[in-house]
Amino acid sequence: MITESKELFPFITKFIEESKGIRNESTLKTYSNTLRHLTNFSNFQKRKFSFEDIDLEFYNSFVSYLTNELGFAQNTVGSQIKNLKTFLNEATERGLNKNVEYKKRKFKKVSEDTDKV
Repeated sequence: MITESKELFPFITKFIEESKGIRNESTLKTYSNTLRHLTNFSNFQKRKFSFEDIDLEFYNSFVSYLTNELGFAQNTVGSQIKNLKTFLNEATERGLNKNVEYKKRKFKKVSEDTDKV
């Protein structure tokens, strides 16, 4: 069981650990990738993030970072946002996160139609 940590990254790390054996390997890999991108974004911004920091300003900065700094396509950015929302939903259900800014309509998974296979 996850300890009562208000810190975002330790929670995500423990959530991924707890998900082993429950979720499939590809899901765990995308979760780990999202954690890595969040950590790199934190270093890029030169600040640490807690649950309280996850708002529309964070969302816009993170999407911009993924798009402009890393060159990710919209669907890849959307996957990162979807995973972030999964982490935040789980933290909220466990009573660790009181900030529900991520549930706003503008804090959404972006996507586009693609012909790539």
